[in-house]
Amino acid sequence: MHSFVKSSLFPLALVAIFPIDAKPVPQLDVGMGSQGASPQQICALPFDQPKTTWPNSGASFELDDFILRNGPSLWVNRLDQMTTDGGSSPNSNIECTDIQNSGNCPAPSIQCQFFTPPSVFFIRSAASTCHRLLSGFLTQLSDAILLQSLQISTLLSDFGPPESGFNVFGVLSGAFSIAAGLATPDPIVSASFGALSGVFGIAGSAPDSSGDFQNDIQTALATAFSQTRNQVINLAKVIFGGDTNTAILSQLTPNVANQEMTDIGKFFSGGRFLIPGTTPLSDMVTLYVNNAVLHIKQALAIRALKNQGFVILIDTGASVDTCTQTGSRFLNNKCYKLVKLNFPGTGSLVSRDIDRDLALKLDNSEYQLDVAGFYLNAEACQNSNGGNQGQAAFQPALAITSPPPCFFNMRVVTGKSCNLCAGEVVTDPIGATCNPLDFDIQDRCPGE
Repeated sequence: MHSFVKSSLFPLALVAIFPIDAKPVPQLDVGMGSQGASPQQICALPFDQPKTTWPNSGASFELDDFILRNGPSLWVNRLDQMTTDGGSSPNSNIECTDIQNSGNCPAPSIQCQFFTPPSVFFIRSAASTCHRLLSGFLTQLSDAILLQSLQISTLLSDFGPPESGFNVFGVLSGAFSIAAGLATPDPIVSASFGALSGVFGIAGSAPDSSGDFQNDIQTALATAFSQTRNQVINLAKVIFGGDTNTAILSQLTPNVANQEMTDIGKFFSGGRFLIPGTTPLSDMVTLYVNNAVLHIKQALAIRALKNQGFVILIDTGASVDTCTQTGSRFLNNKCYKLVKLNFPGTGSLVSRDIDRDLALKLDNSEYQLDVAGFYLNAEACQNSNGGNQGQAAFQPALAITSPPPCFFNMRVVTGKSCNLCAGEVVTDPIGATCNPLDFDIQDRCPGE
């Protein structure tokens, strides 16, 4: 049984006192060490090549082996105590489980070659970086910051309220996964952010209390963000051994080739948090969250248009020369555009194009929607769900660069359209009426 006391030397630190027969970490030749590499050669391994540096330094094996031998409880603290002065140090003031108040999870303060074994230097560096990212992410998940950034009042004014009943955590997970791939130019950092995005899937597995998006969108979003913050706090405890039930980390484990056996070892696999010390992590966390907010706004705007009755029309009869309505895109030899449909009882659908000013808002500086990507994502969603509109699903702990399946899940209608909108090209051969035998859809002006 281990006991924990407060030390007068470290008033804010959790200090572990281990039995006097505690043994230092076994000195094993792993990674490059098994090939006769010196500590100096191991320490020269670059942080900007984490997938090879993590196993070659021995960090992959040493971390996994330490957890297997000693268990996950407060493992960073115990690793520090058992590797300082050959394992003779009675305590350690490192405390990584707290990312809110008194957390103390510093990067190594001495050079790599003075660590025994040197792989511990890489493990401690990765642990500290992970702690900093979680702490920064928690700060950015503040209701005040996110709701101000989302500018809900502007979105409601532009598009109206989103539809009810959509998977809010699926949208948040997708938005942050996209942001992980796009918000940073450094793929090393993107991989770390990918792990953070997976926390929305964990939060979304809790009972749904997100509220009514149509009547109180701000409260619903605040509830979702609050649930996610709680999961980030709990995640830090699990990662660093404040909670020894580590199974939840399997949802955040990268798909890499290393063969770690423990949940914590797998979570750090591939050197996912082995980031060069010169990287401006705080700025990148802010950029990451801002990019995610932008994609959340896009998803909410599309669901607001759905709530107004808009659908995507794929006009198979249009050409690149006639696919000219505002907001339309000619893709894969088909014309995609946003319309409202009604059924006049004539045997044909009647469509009305989206208003020009409303269409222009989608890709303005406020929303920056990739309209072509939106059309194709919605079409793929409908095709993969048997003609029904699927829901945005939780994303694994990955960084992606395009919207995940059903991130935009608007209904898609396909047909040959006859354009009756005055002032635009009339594609009907008669020029004034649409023959139902020749055309599936009558396309009229907005508001007509």
